[in-house]
Amino acid sequence: MTDSVPAEDSGQQEAGPMRPLHKVRGVLAGCRKRHISRRWIVVALLLVSAFLTALVIGGDPVAAATFGVGDTVEVYNTGASGLVVRGPTACGSQIGGKFDGDRGEVLEGPVFCDGYNRWKIRWEDWD
Repeated sequence: MTDSVPAEDSGQQEAGPMRPLHKVRGVLAGCRKRHISRRWIVVALLLVSAFLTALVIGGDPVAAATFGVGDTVEVYNTGASGLVVRGPTACGSQIGGKFDGDRGEVLEGPVFCDGYNRWKIRWEDWD
């Protein structure tokens, strides 16, 4: 006959069905598998990315994208440096610049690239 200690005497509580055990640093620990769908991981990464982008550029995460496809936008408050225009893709090299007062229509975006959200714009003077 083997000696056994009831669960209540050993300081353990019964918690339903037995779970597999594994060793963590020499101690037996319960192992519970959890499944997190890829969709939730992508959503979480997008939210973190949007929040960090807003922090990096010093803005509000909600106010960072207050326009969308089809909206007319105008460059303002850029001073002498202006706004960099890239092409042929959002991550492409600089192909020009726009300055305060220049207007255009949003065609696509945003696309996150090199730490910035970027949009495809049809500029009024570049038809």
